[in-house]
Amino acid sequence: MKPLARFRLLLGLVIVLFALPMAVLAQDYSPRLIVNTGFLNIRSGPGVSYDIIATVPGGARLPVLAMDNGRLWYQVETIAGEGWVNSYYTIGRGDFSNVLITSDDPPPITGPHLVVNTGNLHIRSGPGASHSSIGTVPGGTKLPVLAMDSGRLWYQVSSVHGNGWANSYYTVGRGDFSRVPVTSDDPPPITGPHLVVNTGNLHIRSGPGISYGSIGTVPGGTKLSVLAMDNGRLWYQVSSVHGNGWVNSFYTVGRGDFSRVPVTSDDPPPITGPHLVVNTGNLNIRSGPSINHRVVASVPGGTKLPVIGIANDRLWYQVESAAGVGWANSYYTVGRGNFVGVPVTEASEGPSIPAARVIVNTAYLNIRSGPSASTDIVATVGGGTELTVLGMARDRVWYLVEGDFGQGWLNNTYVIFRGDYGSVLVIN
Repeated sequence: MKPLARFRLLLGLVIVLFALPMAVLAQDYSPRLIVNTGFLNIRSGPGVSYDIIATVPGGARLPVLAMDNGRLWYQVETIAGEGWVNSYYTIGRGDFSNVLITSDDPPPITGPHLVVNTGNLHIRSGPGASHSSIGTVPGGTKLPVLAMDSGRLWYQVSSVHGNGWANSYYTVGRGDFSRVPVTSDDPPPITGPHLVVNTGNLHIRSGPGISYGSIGTVPGGTKLSVLAMDNGRLWYQVSSVHGNGWVNSFYTVGRGDFSRVPVTSDDPPPITGPHLVVNTGNLNIRSGPSINHRVVASVPGGTKLPVIGIANDRLWYQVESAAGVGWANSYYTVGRGNFVGVPVTEASEGPSIPAARVIVNTAYLNIRSGPSASTDIVATVGGGTELTVLGMARDRVWYLVEGDFGQGWLNNTYVIFRGDYGSVLVIN
């Protein structure tokens, strides 16, 4: 090859080598969004009120053309043309310093406002979950605050769906709220003895017990004025939006002075002898001293059960319940009173406690038709349920168990094992 031709070839290679990094560098710094959810809607404008023009899958790269003042909505290029996406569901890459801010965006909110801190938030027609939803807004949305209720839980806001109410529990407050008006139609704060609901939803019942019908439910955080209570201080008569009714205080927190709350005269006298107090959500009362006996009743947490006998194993106690005499597993109870004189009851008529068993260690656990999460659910059991272990899968993760539902499989991640592990058969 001639010297001049060799020089031209080397010069061309040098130009290519220098040009490639520059092209890659320019590509790396171009502003773009990477979709960080399963699917993302592309809209015709910067808001959920605009039409969807396309949907792109997770991982899609979207070149950025412009953004709104709030840096929440970005105009991008897609296979369907230009559109807008909510950046809450994306990851930004590249240099955004020169990205155009659209001139028709509303000015940023400077007054008191809420920033939605969940995936989607309902805007309701009134200050409570019982009011209808007028629409939803996505996470990151800023909602100017117009008013708030006395409890500082529900805020009246301005949204794309019009003025409505938002639960502040799912938002973050921004700005000065000192001058936000408190709505005049809110009920005055409760100053007397009252209960604050400490669960998702609580039943108001027609009488002091689970055997009474529910007249309605109230959401967590609701304050209920107390009118009376039973002798056991477990059931309280309260005033609610559904009228006067009874609630189980186990799912509430007491506030105020209860010293003058009347005790209902038709309550049974308090238990003074040896008894068990149920220390789980619900406890099964069985016909005999083992889990292989049928369930005759289920009693809620806090129930007091007079003890009339003890099994030889000192684990099962014979008790009196609303359904009559039965047996309770003391593992889920707390003992009260003097048990010295309680007779030991022979329990030879029924099967003994199995050599291997599991105790459910989560709120609810699915029992499946096979040793896999892809198999059908045959039952769902509550936390604290004790189940006989019949065998295990070869992976040692799935156990074949027996309960009131029959037989099924569960994942041992969510249970506590009791008994002789070596006695459990491996099922192929």
